[in-house]
Amino acid sequence: MQQTLWMGAVLLNFGRTINQIRRDKNISVKALTEDNVSRSTYTRFVEGNTDTSVTTFVEFLERLHVSFNEFLYIDNGYAPNEVDVVMAQMMTNLNQQKSDAMKQILDRLEVRAQFGGEKYHHLRDICSILLSRMTQQPYNKAYLKELTDYLMSRYTWAHYELVLFNSVMFAFPMAVVDAMSERALTNMDWYQHMHDYGMESFRVLVNIVILYLNDKQLNKALKLQGRMEQYDIRPDMMFEKNALIYYRGLLKYLKGDETGKDEIHTSLKVFELLGLTDFYRGFKQYAEMIEKMYGLKSDTDESATQPH
Repeated sequence: MQQTLWMGAVLLNFGRTINQIRRDKNISVKALTEDNVSRSTYTRFVEGNTDTSVTTFVEFLERLHVSFNEFLYIDNGYAPNEVDVVMAQMMTNLNQQKSDAMKQILDRLEVRAQFGGEKYHHLRDICSILLSRMTQQPYNKAYLKELTDYLMSRYTWAHYELVLFNSVMFAFPMAVVDAMSERALTNMDWYQHMHDYGMESFRVLVNIVILYLNDKQLNKALKLQGRMEQYDIRPDMMFEKNALIYYRGLLKYLKGDETGKDEIHTSLKVFELLGLTDFYRGFKQYAEMIEKMYGLKSDTDESATQPH
């Protein structure tokens, strides 16, 4: 009953945005409502005096040629939603090692988690774990358990669960990573052809390979690299294509194939030429770390110059 009331309240607030899109696209009320709802019902919906059914709402989106995600973006004033903004801020602070800024986000999320429901609990948990990693402090056991329990209780993952796992998989014991990876891999098969979700799926593969390499489980990393090779990487997914070259080369090199070094150097050069200094530096340092970890000669400097 509460879910029905909530959905009705949400749809009640969407009428103005539906009408805004209709007018911006120069679509008549008749074209939008014909064989769908009466004009008077549509007017009451636009004015916020009544809600509409999910079926009718979906038909509006179809006739406006707008996806639901695009609609939410427009409804939010052509801005991403708060959760996406917070996640982006956390990743930026992590990449730039801004622990003070991350602590400020965590302080806000601690408050929001008291009133904002499960999603804000998860955001707080992720932020706390990322901050602990940055400051080399122990993870909050209660927060890590909350995420672990949630992910393990979901037998089938959607994109939301994939993002949670990808954000903090480094904090889980390897046995838990193994168990969760099976669910993540199933999700990737389903979502790889969706534009935004496909990129997230591939990056999960990359991060699991990193965990296996760091744990010296080379055979598991090689098995996942086979999955990466089968992944349908579109022409516009340049980061993913270059990352595939890099990890293919790294794994070849770890197997004793010297040609793998050329692929590593090629990938680094691409990052450098595109001006992606942070990626260049991070991938280069990781190759050097792995070479030392596996007792190989470090020569990643031979074919790539320092970033500008």
